Parts: sequence; C-alpha cells; structure tokens
Amino acid sequence: ATQAGLQLPRGACMDATGHLYIADFLNHRVRKIDLDGIITTVAGNGEPGSSRDGGAATLARVWFPGSVLIDAIGHLYITERGNSHRIRKVDPDGVITTIAGCGSQGFSGDGGPATRACMSQPNDLYLDPADNLYVADWGNSRVRKIDPKGIITTIAGCELDEVPGLEDGVPPLRASIEPSIVFIAHTDEMYFSESARHRIRKIDSEGILQTVAGNGRMGFSGDGGPATQASMHRPMDCFAGSDGSIYIADFMNHRIRKVDPDGIITTIVGNGEPDFAGDSGSALDARLNHPRHLFIDAEGCIYISDVANHRVRKVDPDGIITTIAGSGAPAPFGIHEACDFSGEGSPATQATLHPGPLFVDGKGCIYISSPFNHRIFKIDPGGIITTIAGDGQPGFAGDGEPAICARLNSPNGLFVDGEGSVYISDVLNHCIRRVDPGGIITTIAGDGQPGFAGDGGGAIRFRNPGSLFIDRRGDLYVTDGGNLRIRRIPGIAAPTELPGAVPIPRDLAGVDGSRREEPLQERLHRIEETHEAILNSIADGVFTVDQEWRITSFNRAAERITGLRSRDLLGQFCRRVLDADRCREGCPLALTLEQNRNLFDYEVALRHQSGADCNVRVNTAVLYDRQGTPAGGVVTFRDPARLERLGGETETVPHFEGLVGQHPSMMAIYNLIAEVADSDATVLILGESGTGKEMIANALVRRGSRSDRPFVKVNCSAFPETLLESELFGHVRGAFTDARSDRVGRFEKADGGTIFLDEIGEIPLSSQVKLLRVLEEGTFERLGSSDPLQVDTRVIAATNQDLPHQVRDRRFRDDLYYRLNVIPILLPPLRERRDDIPLLLDHFLTKYRRLTQKQIGQISDQAMSLFLGYDYPGNVRELENAVEHAFARTAGNIITEQKLPLALQRQMPAAEARTESSSPTNEEEQRILQALNQAHWNRNQAANLLGMSRVTLWRRMKAFDIEDR
Repeated sequence: ATQAGLQLPRGACMDATGHLYIADFLNHRVRKIDLDGIITTVAGNGEPGSSRDGGAATLARVWFPGSVLIDAIGHLYITERGNSHRIRKVDPDGVITTIAGCGSQGFSGDGGPATRACMSQPNDLYLDPADNLYVADWGNSRVRKIDPKGIITTIAGCELDEVPGLEDGVPPLRASIEPSIVFIAHTDEMYFSESARHRIRKIDSEGILQTVAGNGRMGFSGDGGPATQASMHRPMDCFAGSDGSIYIADFMNHRIRKVDPDGIITTIVGNGEPDFAGDSGSALDARLNHPRHLFIDAEGCIYISDVANHRVRKVDPDGIITTIAGSGAPAPFGIHEACDFSGEGSPATQATLHPGPLFVDGKGCIYISSPFNHRIFKIDPGGIITTIAGDGQPGFAGDGEPAICARLNSPNGLFVDGEGSVYISDVLNHCIRRVDPGGIITTIAGDGQPGFAGDGGGAIRFRNPGSLFIDRRGDLYVTDGGNLRIRRIPGIAAPTELPGAVPIPRDLAGVDGSRREEPLQERLHRIEETHEAILNSIADGVFTVDQEWRITSFNRAAERITGLRSRDLLGQFCRRVLDADRCREGCPLALTLEQNRNLFDYEVALRHQSGADCNVRVNTAVLYDRQGTPAGGVVTFRDPARLERLGGETETVPHFEGLVGQHPSMMAIYNLIAEVADSDATVLILGESGTGKEMIANALVRRGSRSDRPFVKVNCSAFPETLLESELFGHVRGAFTDARSDRVGRFEKADGGTIFLDEIGEIPLSSQVKLLRVLEEGTFERLGSSDPLQVDTRVIAATNQDLPHQVRDRRFRDDLYYRLNVIPILLPPLRERRDDIPLLLDHFLTKYRRLTQKQIGQISDQAMSLFLGYDYPGNVRELENAVEHAFARTAGNIITEQKLPLALQRQMPAAEARTESSSPTNEEEQRILQALNQAHWNRNQAANLLGMSRVTLWRRMKAFDIEDR
C-alpha cells in the first residue's frame, strides 16, 4: 500500500478485523488495505459517474467517494460527492446498490423511501446500534436519518428562511441580520446586502423587513425569474437606481445583476467566467473577476471595481463595457498591503492600481479609494489619473498640509460632499479625514487611538472606521467597525444628494446599531472563549485574517515565536505587523485567499519583535463561515528552535513551488505563472532538457482552479507511434489485434482537470490532427469508434525541440503549433542564470543531507569554482546529479573537487565548448554536439547528460545529420 498512488483520499474507516477502507476521492474508487499491507479496490472502476446497481462493485462507477462506513456484518456504505448525490452500499458479496438519493441535487423525499429522496453533497455517515443510518446532507444544511426500512427523515437543520429571526415580514429589531453595504433610496427604503447569506434585503417605509433577492443558497440561478428565488454567491455591494431597480455585485459569480421594479432578476454585466475580456463589446459577453464595488451616476452609467483584474470598468446606457482605469497589471503574486502604483498624470487606463470603493461627482470626476495603495485617486473628465491624497506609504502625517504629501493607512470609506470636499475613513489611523477643495487635509474626527469615546460630547474615538455617508442635511455617518456601531456626526459636511440611492453604513450587530439580545451575546462569548482556549493550547503559531487582510486572532504560540502581543495586532494588516519576506512577492496566504485553496510547507522569514528575522515554515488554509463560504484565511507556523530540538532542519533557500532561483528571468516566470494559473488557456513550456519543465506544469496546476481535479501526465516520446493515439484517446474493443477490451484514454481521464503533454515535439503527424481537434473543439473519438466524446481539459505542453524549425521542415503542423503556443513559457538554461547556482547548491545540499543523514555542509573553493564554471548541458538535473554523486563519494563534511563527476573535473572552458567542432547550425544541434563531446561520443552517456532517451538522441542526430565518430 505504501507504493500505491492515492489522489486526495477523503474518508476512512476500519472494520472489526483491522482492515482499513479509504475513499480515494479523485480516483473514483474505494480501496482496502489488509493486515499484510496489501491494497486492493473494493468499489469503483476509476471512471466518474454512478452506475451498475446490482452488479459487482469493482465494475461500478462511484463518483467522488467522500465518506465510508462499514457495519458489523460487513456492509460498506459510501457517500458520492459527485453529481449523483447518492449513498451506495456494498454487501459482503461485493454487490453494490443505491440506498439513498434519486441522482438529482436538491431537497425532497422526507417521510418516503430514501432512494426517491433528493440530497445535496452528502458527507459524513454514522450508524447507530438500531441500524439507523445518519447522513450529513451538507448542501441542504441538514442531518437526515435513514431507518432500517429505508425511510428518510430530517432530524436537524432547516431551510435558511425557516431559521428563527431570519424570516421576512417582521420588524428589523426582532430579526437576526448580517448587513454589509447598505443604501437608502429616494423612497426612504433601506437596502442592504447580506453577503454571507447570499441575499439582498430591505426595510420598507413601514419598517418591515423583506427579502429583495436571493434564496439564501450559494450558487448561480434564477435569471429571468423572481429575484427571491434566485441563487447568488456572496453579493458584496448593491445600489438602488432612480427607477427603483436594484443593482447587485454578485462577487463570486463574477457578474453584475439587476432586479427590476417588478422583482425580476437578470444579469446585465459578465458571463460568469473569472477573467478579463470583452472591452468595447456587450457587457453581457464581458468577463469580470470578483467585482466588489458599484456606483451609478446620474446618466445611468455603471462603474465597477473589477478587483482581481485591477481595473475600474464602466458600462454605458447602451450596455457597452470599457475599462476606464487600470492596466490590469497586478502586484506580484496578488493582493498584499503595499501594492505598487504607477501612472501618475497619465491616462488612467495605463495606471497600475488596486481599486476599492468608488464615487462619481456631478462633474464626471471619478474618485477611487485604494486601501492597498494607501491613496485616494481622482480621474478627471479627460481620463487623466492623479493622486489627491496619500503618498503611498502607510502611516499618519500631513494634517494642515497638501493631501498628496500626507500619509494614510488603509483608507477605505470615500464620499464627496456637495461642495467638493472629500471625506476619507483612514481605517488603521482610526480617524476620519477631509480634503478641502483647496487640497489641504485635516482630521475631523478621531484622535488616532483605537477605542470608543465621544458619544454625547467630548473627543471622538473610533476603532477601524469603515464606510461613510453624507445625507441631505450634511450629517456624516460612519461605520465604527471595531466597536460594532454606526455613528453620526451632525452638520459637519455640506448637504449632498446622489442619483437613485446613496451608500450608508450600518452596524454589523443590528439594524439600529443596538447590541443583540443578551442570551445570544452570552452564548457567543462562551463560544469565543472556547475557541480561544483551543487555539492557545496548540504548540504551533496560529493566526487568522478576514477578507480585508486584518488579523482577527493570534494565539500564544504565535506570540512566543514572534515576540508580538495579540492585543496590539488585532485589527491590523497582517503584513504591516509581520513584515515577512514573502509579503512582497509569493505570499502563500495571498495565493490561498485568491485561489481558494490550501498551501503547505512554505518557507517564510517573519520579522521578530526584536528586529531579527525568524525563519519558519507555514501552512495556509481558507477560513469558511457557517454557510461554507470563504470568510478569510488561517496561517499556522512552527517554531524553528523547536524543529531543531526535534532533529528537523529548516531550509531557507528561496523557492517558488519547488523551483529554486532569483534570477530576473525566473522571477518573470514566477509572475507569469501566478497570472495565468487560473486561466484555461493552453501553455507551451519551452526549454532545454533538465530545466524543470514538468515542475512548471506542476506549479501551474497547484496554483490553478483545477488543482483538486485530475492531473494526467503523458510523455509523448515514451510510446511507439502505433500506440500513442490509443494512449491519448483510448480505443474500443477490436480496434486493432490486441484490443481485447475498451480502454479509456488519457484525455478522458483528465476530463475536468489538466493534461500535461511532455515531449510534444515527438508526437507523429498522424496524431497531430486529432490533437488539434481536441484543442479547438474539446472532442475526439476513441480509436475504432465513430462516437464523439466531449472533454473539458486544460492542456499544458512541453518540449526541448525547436518547434518553429520543425514547422519549417513540415515535421510539425503549423496550425497545431499556433494553437499550443497561446501562453509560451521559455525556461532559461542554467548557464544563463549562473547566479542561481549557489542557491541551487544550498537547496540540494539540504535535500541530500536529509536523504543520506550525512552532515555535509560545505563545498571547497576549488569545487565551487568547477560548479560555477561548468556549462551544464543537462541543466538543473545535471547539477543535482553532480551533488548526489559527490554525496555518495564524500565521507567527511566538505565536498572537494576530487569527489565531483569527471565531466565537471575535465570541463573545457565554456567558450571553447561552444565553438568546438562543426559550428552547429542551431542551438539544439549545439547542445547535442557538446554533450557528445563531453561523453566522448558515447551515446548512452550523452543521452543521460541531455535528459533524453537513447532513441530520441539517435532521432535528433539523424535530423541534424550528425555522424557517429
């Protein structure tokens, strides 16, 4: 079993005899490990689907098995998390049947046969002594029971709309609500989004609570029907238009939706695919990427903060979308506190920025607050962007001076009053600041210290003030987020009116800013104390952040490791206080929150309170709320001193997903991977043998949206021409002489995920046509069949060949080359990034110390000179082989030149190697000749140096007319 390949194993259970059963999730199998450690499949044939009830379980399809349970008799119960939403049972004779679930997602069937009931993502199982089977019907937020007669009932949980306090038609003070952005329309009705509950609600003019949009279920559905029956996914912002329509930023659905006065919901911007596309075309066909903020001007134009695209976009009344700010260039590896800004005084579309809340005044000037740039921007009617407040560095300074010289700290709320003064909530400075029409900044409320004071008179004190709103009387409303209050400062601003609706912040605890009822508060307090006790009992450092990157908890182990105090950190930006090296580029927490996936074993240097670096290894995970929606992130990290005491060794060599190097060419590749990982575009990885092409493919998959789906690798040079097509596309029985049964091809196995086609240059012309069709249409036929199969597979290809040269020689189709070359990634040979050789040597020294348990920690000066001077025709692979060779031969703790491979000891000067012999006509021929010379024309050794098979080397020698010597 230790040699078996599992893919994302989920549930496991053990029977009375000690046999272990495992749900091999992505392999669509349930497997058993016996007492001798031998693994076998007991259910599932490895193909997705749900089939063959009444037959052998090993021939059946089992779709994403999640949990497994075995009873005393030997019945094996399996939950299917795929689109079948069933519970299956395998009897002791190996026969499989369905015992619950009709095969459709939904909720129905209570009181009747479980096989006719609808479920949604059934998860955990439990069997009581009376043979009642309990299932966590995860997608329906219920626990259900299946009795021995097969009757299903709900024993816990209910519809969201059935939860006490969540129902419509009640006064808001009796309701339990979680409002975020709130608007007051000209009708005096208040609209607010409940992002975590996936709804938009309103308090009507009679003071009664009503749902305007959303059925409370996470998802996307309902366009063209009643808005209250539609599904949304974290609606972040809403805006009430002057005609009574409600506009919604459906954040995780990557759409802007509209509810008309008759209550019908439609999508008006975005096709739902997270990407950037569609400018100058129909807004419906455009692609948005996490739209977060909205504003609608008097002309009916819609302005959108397209956050993950780093742009502000505008939809005109004719439905045409354009970018009005932002070039789309992100900060390295995503969002972090100090995003770079460029483009001052230039067209706004050329600027790099991170947009936040928006405001458009009556003159057509657009204001943008950027918490991560620590600035307020203004775009004039001519489209030129300038900074009107903040110098880009976090801090507090500048009162009474020009605002562009001042320092802000994560400004968020933004509002412009009727006289043109700009009001800013300076969140981490705990104050409200105003920029007058002359450009001078002053603090108008808050003394800069976090706390609560000033109600009824005296100095005002805030804790993380948020959104701002100025009403028709000039009263300023402030969300005092850290104090769970909404506060009003009367008559401090000029009266202001907006078209349609205006944003007004509301308290997160209740509609009127009052606290919740005491019993609930006491219960929440007890839960909080319990969670705190659990966190403080863990030996590893743990801290959590919300979606705005502010620290929400910091346990005692984290305090011990960093020397920082929890009470000084809560509410602060994590980067501001931890100042880790990876905060600037490659932040694992940023990747986790952006890509909604967990990451493991990252090397990070935190800043200790004393000023010293503290090297740790961190894991990051997504933090979910009770509805299963991402609500922030959690970081765990381990004390390096404790690791050392346990005999561990902390490696501090900087790397990116296993790729080691800091050369500018490698940093550019890291940035490119971060930018395109979530895309489905085809990637072509080019580079010499041994440069790490497969590692690039692994990094693209791990950081992409398909990371939890099948990843199939194929070496196209490893199969004879007659078998490659069958390997890629499968065959049916009788397709050729030895085809005794149907075979599933690699593309089918990769459906929904990614396929990596290594050595793509070796694929024969006869198979290239079929591959081109898969890339263009997503369809193919198995060998011997005329039935087309449809797959959704991302293709990553790699080669060390000169494909343009092969196209010119008609050995590779030009249309296939152009279809593969959508996103090319060119890996530099190691000789072109020699500055990375010391880093790679440190990395490999650490690796082989662990593997060999030898305490080799140094390389002699002479050996280092040889390492640095060698040309490495086999690139990084050859360098690692050289280190492994030296470890095997070294008995002491220093690697000397005598212990290096002969190729390094006898190396010729690089210039001589490049000019020797027959003046090769291209770079690939040059590499082959160099390897042959160094191997004294032994083809086996030369092939090893080049990282290719002997057959491939022979083919390439023939292609270049290289004769044996």
